[in-house]
Amino acid sequence: MRFDCIERHIASFFYRYGRYLANNPLPFIIFPILFTLAMASGFFHINNVTDAVYLFTPLGARSKMERNSIHEKWPLTENNYVAGRAVTQNREVQQGHVLSFSWYLYY
Repeated sequence: MRFDCIERHIASFFYRYGRYLANNPLPFIIFPILFTLAMASGFFHINNVTDAVYLFTPLGARSKMERNSIHEKWPLTENNYVAGRAVTQNREVQQGHVLSFSWYLYY
């Protein structure tokens, strides 16, 4: 008793598919290239977010609240310049987080 009923159908399908591909190679070359170019055009619409505080700090984190309160109580002006604070102030993205789908609605 033979149990190759599925194997025969699969082998027959791939044989016919291979013959069709060998006889008509142009659509199998042109279509993937055009499809790749069409999908790669989406890279022109990418907005890179590189702010580490925005990317790696959770929503409602205590460190963000403390940072905001320090920036409010001791604002950075020309008279009280602190070298390290100039880098950290005003770099956070307002009203946003990584898991929000609001960026999806933007596009």
